Amino acid sequence: MPDSATNKADLRALLALINTAAEDAIAAYENAGCDVPNLDEPSAQPADALELKKAMRLLEGATTQLCATLAPPPSVIFTRTMAALEQASLRVAIEAKVADLLEQHPAGLHVDAIGAKVGIHGGKLARVLRCLASRHIFREVAPDIFANNRLSLFIRSTEPMASLVLMQSDELNRYSTVPLYDALTDAEYGPSYDNKRTPFSFGVKDTMPDSTVFDWYGHHPDHSARFGRGMVAMASVTEADTVVKHYPWHLLPEGSKVCDVGGGVGGVTIKIARSHTHLRLTLQDLPSVLEQARGYWAREYPKAVEEQRINFVPIDFFKDTPVEGQDIYYIRQCLHDWPDADCVKILENIRKAMLPSSRLIIHEFILQPSVATEDVPSASLAPKPLLPNYGEGSARKYQQDVNMLAVLNAKERTAEELTELGKQAGLELVRLWDFVDTGLVELKVPA
Repeated sequence: MPDSATNKADLRALLALINTAAEDAIAAYENAGCDVPNLDEPSAQPADALELKKAMRLLEGATTQLCATLAPPPSVIFTRTMAALEQASLRVAIEAKVADLLEQHPAGLHVDAIGAKVGIHGGKLARVLRCLASRHIFREVAPDIFANNRLSLFIRSTEPMASLVLMQSDELNRYSTVPLYDALTDAEYGPSYDNKRTPFSFGVKDTMPDSTVFDWYGHHPDHSARFGRGMVAMASVTEADTVVKHYPWHLLPEGSKVCDVGGGVGGVTIKIARSHTHLRLTLQDLPSVLEQARGYWAREYPKAVEEQRINFVPIDFFKDTPVEGQDIYYIRQCLHDWPDADCVKILENIRKAMLPSSRLIIHEFILQPSVATEDVPSASLAPKPLLPNYGEGSARKYQQDVNMLAVLNAKERTAEELTELGKQAGLELVRLWDFVDTGLVELKVPA
């Protein structure tokens, strides 16, 4: 067993990692020409945040591991247990539009005045806001006087992040998170991977039996619209446009063809179109989605439509083959919605359309190895004494993995698992790309 001297050395190694990572994060702001932020004011973010995210992965992992090691275990468990109340407090603040109101009062507003305007007793609201302020969302500038800060500005009602928080704290919490244990131990639902036997389906079975989460959203249009806005926020959380900046699109010849399979309205494709005007793009999704996409592109980037640099082609990727002969096929955060057999079917259909020179780019949350073994490349592991997968620095991935289980009976995967799915579809690995929360698995047709 490790002795006290070894334990002390590990703690000091964590301190060194914290210092290095914090300096790297500061440098990421400065190298991008941004002011180093403070919590009290909004500040610009680096346009390319990959180096910042790598530094924060290390910093979050080392800081949390240090605290978990030194703190009394009951305190750590109790703090984690009470996290649900932080989510509930966020929902209160967003539903009541507190951040919207405080935007009109930059110096702060007494909680009684806030409460009178939002219809919540001031004394009770103060406790909710103080809970959030202790986690650096809002700031208490004087006793019972609250103001916005850098974080709370992102939960104004106009921000997509507000929709993401409400979606997660309302229907997903109520129908999939709360009943998770009951669903996992149910004789019918527990062992099933059917998309109508998910924990979410279990949560709504009394009112909508044999339903998927998408069936539920189909009967709740307001929540469905909120879900769409929440997905915009999710794209920003995962820095979806990192692929625009870090995949070598600029090396593709003039007129190269790129097909986004299951790309929704084209939130990433439109950024590729803006940054790389030499490419010819095709967006494929269900017909109803493409109707929205046409309107989105007409508003946001009509020039690409006018220059015929974007085509809209309907597809059901379980039944149909994508547009043939494209140089790049790109599929983002679709496979994590489906079990392995369905993913292989999707990939097989894409492979049928590929040329020998084509590449398929899978863009997903990528789980890192949680245990160091001989067959895991050391380059993919966190520096010791961190957990091999960076621990807290990768927590969002593992939370999202449980989220996919609870909502869809689906999963996030490791790079090896995605590569194996590609192999089953007749594809082989070209290279992996690490974008911190997400990554790319690039595949090709074997020679």
